[in-house]
Amino acid sequence: MNAFLFNRRPTPPLNGEHAADDSPVHAVLHRLQHTVRRLGDKVREGGKDILEDRQQLVAEKLQACEASARDLADSLKLGEQGSFAKPIEKLADGVAGMSDAVRDHSPEEWADDLADSIARHPAVSLGAAFAAGLLAGRFIKASDPS
Repeated sequence: MNAFLFNRRPTPPLNGEHAADDSPVHAVLHRLQHTVRRLGDKVREGGKDILEDRQQLVAEKLQACEASARDLADSLKLGEQGSFAKPIEKLADGVAGMSDAVRDHSPEEWADDLADSIARHPAVSLGAAFAAGLLAGRFIKASDPS
């Protein structure tokens, strides 16, 4: 027992000083830090892949909506309700623009744009967050089975 007590390396000090670089504690902490960094990188890359897949899916759905709107406008032009075709074409143009924007911007760019918008218009952002919370609450309440 005495040999064990006397042959141990000193424990790192608690006052914020660093232990010697060759201490076992330092080695374990270094390995743990490295492992956590690698895990964070894997999670970040996996999340980025998921976001890119969803981004492509949203762009495709918007493109399908645009095609439907254009078909509707064309059929309205042929019928008696041709005056409604112009607004539907404008709607299709807007949806096409959204589809292009979704496809052409990365998730990081969307996040940066959102942060800039929140910084420029904090009151509108707060109101939008409040409205989104109310809507989410209504959906949750409506889907509650009890």
